[in-house]
Amino acid sequence: MQSVPPQIPSQIVGQIPTQAHGVQPGMIMIQNVTNSSATTGMVLGIVSMPLTVLSPLSFFLCCFFSIPLAFLGMIFSHVGYSKSKATGIGKGQAISGLILNWFQLLLVLGAIILVLFFGTQTLDFYYMMLEDEW
Repeated sequence: MQSVPPQIPSQIVGQIPTQAHGVQPGMIMIQNVTNSSATTGMVLGIVSMPLTVLSPLSFFLCCFFSIPLAFLGMIFSHVGYSKSKATGIGKGQAISGLILNWFQLLLVLGAIILVLFFGTQTLDFYYMMLEDEW
């Protein structure tokens, strides 16, 4: 007499077990809450600051990348700061992002104003010198 092998039940693809492996009954799973807007604003400030500092070495081509990054970083930092008031998480990151991004934008704006102011004075002086020669 031959023995018949036992029937193995077929598995259903995608079946979810009732209890996850490695989690004991009574364990509490804690999920860390983060403030991603504050982190993003700080990272954009950190990335865009060296681009602004190095822009004179690259004939100010880096400003095409650093100014939009700083502007986006400023927006993300403001959103992250408002979220940190509600949750209490990420306030330091949001403040550092605000400082980096606002400082960078004010630095670039000040440089543009100085170039425009002294540029017009230099042109006026140049035209005055040309008139004296004739």
